[in-house]
Amino acid sequence: MAEGYEPSGLTPEEFAALPPYDEIAGKTFSEVTAIYGEQVAIHVIIATDPDCWVPIEAEFAQARPAIEVDPDLVNAYLAARTNGQNRVNVELSLDQDVVTHFRRKGGDWRARINDVLRRVVNETEIETGPVTPAPTHEQSE
Repeated sequence: MAEGYEPSGLTPEEFAALPPYDEIAGKTFSEVTAIYGEQVAIHVIIATDPDCWVPIEAEFAQARPAIEVDPDLVNAYLAARTNGQNRVNVELSLDQDVVTHFRRKGGDWRARINDVLRRVVNETEIETGPVTPAPTHEQSE
């Protein structure tokens, strides 16, 4: 490994093509570009960036799943993603005036519809018997 460089995100070929570190140390991007070209200058910036870390094989070997390292953090993240609910995506046809009503209030209108349905479920006892379909427009006339 060249002294002063880290192979941060570079292929072995790109890393090997870098100029000696002492030749570019203290030079600006423009100065390195003028001498070695833009591609080399970009690779120099990547290789010298302390925030661009690429783990080595030994570090990969020590890696563990996040759930083993900090289960509380992972569970909090998963709960926040699902709002603590076990959600299911469904296709649902609603009357236009209902959708218009919820959309008019702005924000996440789908979440508000879910909240209204949640309140109804919590406040009423839902029959478990057969569901009677709603009358069609022809039947209601």
